[in-house]
Amino acid sequence: MQRVQSGDPAAVTTLLSTVVLLAALVALTGLGPSLAVAPTRTTALALAPAMTGIACSLAVAASVLTGTPLVPWLILAAVLGWATAWNRRVTRPAVADPGTERWTLVTSWLVALVPLALIAYPATGGDARANFWLHASWFLAGGDAARTAMENPAYAYTHPAYPPLVPGLIASVWRMSGGHDREVALRVGQLVTA
Repeated sequence: MQRVQSGDPAAVTTLLSTVVLLAALVALTGLGPSLAVAPTRTTALALAPAMTGIACSLAVAASVLTGTPLVPWLILAAVLGWATAWNRRVTRPAVADPGTERWTLVTSWLVALVPLALIAYPATGGDARANFWLHASWFLAGGDAARTAMENPAYAYTHPAYPPLVPGLIASVWRMSGGHDREVALRVGQLVTA
């Protein structure tokens, strides 16, 4: 493990921009369904990252099964999630949050995120991260490309049957950022781990 040096603004900038993009993805695809199922808004905020992972996984699956791009499925997930939240708001108003829930949530986020600001793992190696990044590249290319790669025996070593949660999130953030960046993939993995 290496510490991010204070003189390395690129690493800090990448981390901050990835946090912003991942937060936007959570707000668009995970917060709506979380508000629909959680009893309080604070609980919905705590649940939103997991719901985002589920939404991205379902979008990847739909993309691969239909051979279409990922973005329309992400948009559909966002629309359905927010429509469900709106329906819930109309039929069952949210319960007021106890003040302690908010502080517990903020404290847990800070505890989870502080180490990420201090440590940078090298973006190299032939481990699960490399497989996830390769799979994210497939999903970014679209359903047909992903299906072709998943069926190619040459890629058997990458375990194409891995669940698409992390690669789906990485592909979604890459699509939002307009780039295919290993450092961004690294940061998404770190944030998901946190």
